Amino acid sequence: MRRRKSALWSPGHAQEGGIGKVTAMPAGEEPGAGFRPGAAWATVAILVVFQFTSLIDRQIIAILADPIKADLAISDFQLGLLQGLAFALFYSFAGIPIGAAVDRWSRRFILWLAISFWSLSAASCGLASSFGGLFLGRVGVGAGEAALTPVAISLISESFPRGRAGTPMGLFSGSFYVGSGVALILGGAMVQWLAGGGGQSLPLLGAMRPWQAAFVLAGLPGVLLALLAFLMHDPRERRRSVTAAASHDTVSLGALFRDRSRPLFYYLFGWSFLSSYFYATAAWTPAFAMRSFGWNAREVGLWIGLILATSGVAGSVLGGAGIDMLTRRGVKGTTFLLTAILTAAALPFFLGVYLSGSAALAMPLLSVALLFYSPMGAGAYASLQTVAPDGARGKVASLFVFNQAIFGAALGPAAVGFITDYVLRDESRLGLSLAIWGVIVVPIGVTMLLIGRKYVAALE
Repeated sequence: MRRRKSALWSPGHAQEGGIGKVTAMPAGEEPGAGFRPGAAWATVAILVVFQFTSLIDRQIIAILADPIKADLAISDFQLGLLQGLAFALFYSFAGIPIGAAVDRWSRRFILWLAISFWSLSAASCGLASSFGGLFLGRVGVGAGEAALTPVAISLISESFPRGRAGTPMGLFSGSFYVGSGVALILGGAMVQWLAGGGGQSLPLLGAMRPWQAAFVLAGLPGVLLALLAFLMHDPRERRRSVTAAASHDTVSLGALFRDRSRPLFYYLFGWSFLSSYFYATAAWTPAFAMRSFGWNAREVGLWIGLILATSGVAGSVLGGAGIDMLTRRGVKGTTFLLTAILTAAALPFFLGVYLSGSAALAMPLLSVALLFYSPMGAGAYASLQTVAPDGARGKVASLFVFNQAIFGAALGPAAVGFITDYVLRDESRLGLSLAIWGVIVVPIGVTMLLIGRKYVAALE
């Protein structure tokens, strides 16, 4: 018996492996139709600046972890909650309504508002004098940053044609590593400078501890940078100016999941397990280096920051270019396949970082590990072009953000802190905790992507 077609099935498309071809665009119009390279790349450049800013506000806490722990008298598990759950709590739940808004309303206005909010929230962390106050500030950062990924990947997906989106996606995801690296470099230098003066007195705020002043100085510039959002090019606004009917081109999540439940499941959860390990390493590697190698904040920021900003970016851009090349050559399910292979190859190098016991060996291994692991972001973002149609990309991106926040940003750092505090019961064995978590979650993520590849390939 033939399966009844849902409203999402496009006229003229046959069923492929039980998975429907979905569209929300006018007939004959594909992502990247009316491709304007200059405007598209200018938009990517602005999004890279925003990603860069968000990562400084998000990741600076990693370099401040030990000073915060000492001043607020908190545990590693609580630090894991600050770096994970506090950020992810509203980052995940705010993403759901934001994703729906992204599919209907001005993406430029949404992003301006979000950047202003997260920047002020990041600065407010500098006013905290307790675990609870810092937790609330981090919640605000997460709520604001929940808008960036849905806006960015939906914009890029619609601005570039298939076979050309991988490279800009790789560049956007690579800015994650630049932002993280600069956060460590500037954060480490800032903390050492502020500590050298015994603290800092800021206008209107008075005397502050070094880590508090670092939060304020990192967060406030974003309020001005947010205005760049109004310079971005949005191809959907051009389409809507041509036809009013396009303003109603949205697809409900219920209808989408009826036709694409399997590819969406493996897309959402495969990357969630892989990101869980990435967030754990991003949160705890600075503290690991301080505890294992006796490095100070400036040394950690310099060396790990440089590695993030070089290997991370190189891997992301090369991975995105590889996705485009393989896609144009007709390889099916490229984003899933390439991500699975590269992240599996990265795990042994990560284990070497955390178990070697030598800084001289750990840092080169970390460079290689990130080179293999960093294309994960480009693969995830480029996959959205296939698993979600225009009119649903904001919603699917918000679900992706939700899963990344819960399984990645919240679970990863907290799990490593839990293993250190309650399983190994020794903060000096943080490296072993990081190794254990990698052995648990990376193989699961790789397996899910390899299984999910066939379902995504059927949509191409």
